[in-house]
Amino acid sequence: MTQTRKLSAEEFDALFEPGMEDVTASGDALVDIWPYVDAIPATDLGDIVTHDVHYVFRSKSSGEDHVIVATCAENVELVIVVDRHQRSIVGHHLLNLAQLYGLSN
Repeated sequence: MTQTRKLSAEEFDALFEPGMEDVTASGDALVDIWPYVDAIPATDLGDIVTHDVHYVFRSKSSGEDHVIVATCAENVELVIVVDRHQRSIVGHHLLNLAQLYGLSN
């Protein structure tokens, strides 16, 4: 069974780097995220349903990709953090942009 790791807001923020590059169009995924996404416990997602990969952002110095998976909830994205050096998944974070930036749904 695939092990998952829910990243706290603090852990996720520590893995975020300003000026990350949008590499969505390159399509060079090192890790198949879908077995991981399927293994995320329902308690981590609530009633959120995941869809397709929306974006992939790459850090310029730390070697991580942030794979943004669209969800059924407006302004809520599932972010899968991939360590490009280890070719492994670091963890996941449910990013609620509405809450974070005061957006309305």
